[in-house]
Amino acid sequence: MDIPDSLQKAADDERAQLSGLDGDDHAAQWQQWFKAAATIQAAITEHAKDTNKTARKPTGS
Repeated sequence: MDIPDSLQKAADDERAQLSGLDGDDHAAQWQQWFKAAATIQAAITEHAKDTNKTARKPTGS
């Protein structure tokens, strides 16, 4: 499974729209961004499972 660039772009676009908002407008836009970010994270996780890849812990101290 390839992760579509459009998912990352959607999350980035939603995040950019937070700038300058406050109060209820900020809260509503934050929810939109959070949903988009969760979607891309789920796609990344699924891709990692499908390709049998996991995050590597840093080596050294």
